Amino acid sequence: MDDKDKEYLREAMRNFHKTLESSLGRVISREEKGKEGYMRYIRIINEVRDYADRKRISVKQAAKELSK
Repeated sequence: MDDKDKEYLREAMRNFHKTLESSLGRVISREEKGKEGYMRYIRIINEVRDYADRKRISVKQAAKELSK
């Protein structure tokens, strides 16, 4: 996860709205348009979910840990 990914994840956590997916989607769509933004969103969400599964923690907790 690069620094920009972490920045988006931190902002999504600060402005949490119902789910991480919706919060992250809002943050990325404000900054990036088109395929690049969508691919970044998919990459971040997959990494967060994989981390949550490996650590057996919630997706929200995984996002907090990965955004540091």
